[in-house]
Amino acid sequence: MKRSIFLMIIFVAIFLFHPRQAKCWDSFRLPTVVTGGSAGYFYVALDDFRAKYTTRWDKIYSGHFDVRVYRGIYLSVQYSRYLNENMKSGIKTVKTANWDERFINVGIRRYAEMVGRWNFYTGLGLTFISIDETPGLSVFENDTNGKTKGNGFYFEIGSHRTLLSHLGLFLEFEITSAGEGGTPGFVGHNIGGYAFQAGIDMNF
Repeated sequence: MKRSIFLMIIFVAIFLFHPRQAKCWDSFRLPTVVTGGSAGYFYVALDDFRAKYTTRWDKIYSGHFDVRVYRGIYLSVQYSRYLNENMKSGIKTVKTANWDERFINVGIRRYAEMVGRWNFYTGLGLTFISIDETPGLSVFENDTNGKTKGNGFYFEIGSHRTLLSHLGLFLEFEITSAGEGGTPGFVGHNIGGYAFQAGIDMNF
């Protein structure tokens, strides 16, 4: 818990106070819309997860849609899906996904004005999480229908590489903190975690 709080403080500081670099993009030449998709690995932070699953790591897939609202600041909407089928052999009784976690992130993303084809960005906002599990095999106590929801916050930091005039490659690290059952993100179990992803962007 302390480590998650410390990491989030660092992300907020980077987002708010990262220094301005030598300008290479005129704000009126920045793309109006940036959209793309990515894939990577996600680590579930929930302490009780290992009680029924062999690993917290598994694949995550994401898509995002960003609209520029002012200079290098974009309104960002993101959707991610994380599936984990690594339930322990003594517990697993079905072949369908046992842990199906979906994220909807709504926030802002800020690009730094940097020289060259590389550009760094940070983002923060709200995350809304829903989890479907196999009924009767839930990680959470007293959960018989296999459905759990949580709200919280997310922070991201990434690097974007321009490949063509409307195409780019990006690498990203994201941390999410959300409380079970709609409680604040720092209260109770954290059903968020850490994501490492790579993807392709298109800008217009």
